Amino acid sequence: MEYKPIEINSRKLLNNFLRLTRDIYRGNNYYVSPLYSELQEKINPLKNPFLTYGKIKLFGVINDNRNLVGRIAAIINPVNDRLYGKEYGFFGMIEFINNTEVASLLINQVKSFFSEMNYKRLIGPVNFTTNEESGILIEGFDYSPSFMCVYNPKYYQELLENCGLKKAVDMLAYRGYTDHIYPEKFNKILNRILHNTNAELRTFDKTKKVNDTKIICDLYNQCFKDVWGFVPLSIEESNLMTEKFLSFYDPELIWIGFINGVPAGFILGLPDINKVLIKMKGRLFPFSIIKFYLNKNKIDSIRVLTLGVLPQFRGLGLESLLIHRLHERMKVAPYRWGEFSFIMENNYRIRKVLENLGFAIYKRYRIYETTI
Repeated sequence: MEYKPIEINSRKLLNNFLRLTRDIYRGNNYYVSPLYSELQEKINPLKNPFLTYGKIKLFGVINDNRNLVGRIAAIINPVNDRLYGKEYGFFGMIEFINNTEVASLLINQVKSFFSEMNYKRLIGPVNFTTNEESGILIEGFDYSPSFMCVYNPKYYQELLENCGLKKAVDMLAYRGYTDHIYPEKFNKILNRILHNTNAELRTFDKTKKVNDTKIICDLYNQCFKDVWGFVPLSIEESNLMTEKFLSFYDPELIWIGFINGVPAGFILGLPDINKVLIKMKGRLFPFSIIKFYLNKNKIDSIRVLTLGVLPQFRGLGLESLLIHRLHERMKVAPYRWGEFSFIMENNYRIRKVLENLGFAIYKRYRIYETTI
């Protein structure tokens, strides 16, 4: 069998590009297919705020029968260029059959694309920024992915590394159960912050979603500006995420913390909607919609997307209070366990907090890099 690299430059090829996962994951009981409509919106400049300033170029590989057997997106992020210089080109949306030549052709197409623009290094996968789905799964294949997390075949790691890609950073997913009893040290810290009259928490207010989205966006950008690969989240991207979340969110899983009335930190948890999406198999037809509404109240786990406290307010116990409020909600709702992800492997401060609370690593994701 021979393989040929191609550009995705027609409606038919684009449709095959978006539907390739049906072949890659056929028979895999852990994979959660994204809604096809959401994939279409992701590459639509009128629907995805990233594409108002960033650019993507889609590539693929076909076999002798002209069937698509691999796909990849080259991603140009001007915000990243301004922050770090024209250093990194990104790749994402990568999927491919178990064939080293196919993987190599995909990576080489993207490297060639960026080489012509004088980028020096290639990083990925990210879809399309590090604020979204990132990395490939390298540990934890016996679990379905949580909401906004990736899943892929085990062979991805070996084949990408055979293409010369090296580890840039690993990201971790921690798991903890609702009935876990927190250690006494945590309770002492919690008691101290609970009696601090300068500290106040409130939930995300849907009636003030514009205001609260801006508060969380600002906190996020300040809390994580020194994290590896950070790119600020625009208010437009934040607003889109809010609209996406509001269809299934639980307000008492999203908390904003204030110290002396000043926004100081937040925690963002969401019901793990993938427990329902896995039943829909990427389709949004009438029966699928009915299935969604019949099952969404049966979700028994959550994903904590992020927990952040501004540097000047760390050490006061605000992290503990935010976790406590979320945990209290989990105990009265039907949530049996929660996942904290993604945690950068070198974020030892948050890792220590989670491990002291009894959370354990159960998945590992990897972002790669290589020279161009």
